[in-house]
Amino acid sequence: MPANPTFAIIGGDRRLTCLAQEISRSYPVTCCGTSESLGNFRPISALLNTIQTCDVLVFPMPFSKDGFTLSGTEISIEEIIDRIPAGKIHIFGGKFPNRFKARCTELDIPYTDWMDSELVSLPNAVLTAEGAILEALQHTPNSLAYTNAAVLGYGRCGKALAVRLKNLCLQTTVFARNPIQRLEAEMAGIQSEPLENLAEKIAQYGLLFNTIPAMVLGKTECSLLSPETNLLDLASGDIAEHVDIKTICSTAANAVLCPGLPGKYFPKAAGHILAQAVLTQMKTST
Repeated sequence: MPANPTFAIIGGDRRLTCLAQEISRSYPVTCCGTSESLGNFRPISALLNTIQTCDVLVFPMPFSKDGFTLSGTEISIEEIIDRIPAGKIHIFGGKFPNRFKARCTELDIPYTDWMDSELVSLPNAVLTAEGAILEALQHTPNSLAYTNAAVLGYGRCGKALAVRLKNLCLQTTVFARNPIQRLEAEMAGIQSEPLENLAEKIAQYGLLFNTIPAMVLGKTECSLLSPETNLLDLASGDIAEHVDIKTICSTAANAVLCPGLPGKYFPKAAGHILAQAVLTQMKTST
């Protein structure tokens, strides 16, 4: 590895701008099409040249929103794949498509997908939880102190959210399939229920937070929602994949898709998390 490898920070929102600021304290950085111009800045039109000349590539998260082009650009994923030369030290980004990963493997280029990195997912869960609470405050006419809340799922995000709702004095219940997760919630002082009990309990809640990236609310559950219920979907992907959106729209329930909360509300903290993950990886690579 070169003594002072060059970084290309490519596209993205304010998270990558904040990441670039931190990385530039340790390494030479070229920003290509970032949301703000920093130091050695190039327009996104210079992307294909930039990825050939810099040693480490940092792509946005998600890498692509439509599965065909790089997020925020009209540059196709295939163009990028075809232009990446062998010899790169490392490639970072989020939600890389399988064909991009396959190309990196073929060229023997190490890559880190932030969606698979505990260094990112664990602290990001805290930012997501705090962002979810901000969304709830905007979408419910009631004080949170007088609202019953249900959290669907008790993974990283569900845990971070449930404990914060409890600390805000909401009557909070976790719904999870895994009995170990339900036990963990109970040990944290949070009520829990099997996910299969959701239909019979769902009308009790003014706030419903989904953290499970799967179809968990079907027609039965949606038909039992209170007209005053606010559903906030925090899981990745389109809300139609997680809930029966047509049924929800036929009720007075309010369904809100909440992707990318860390970048939306806390870009500096989110950028710091990504930067620390990159710097940690670079140290272990030396």
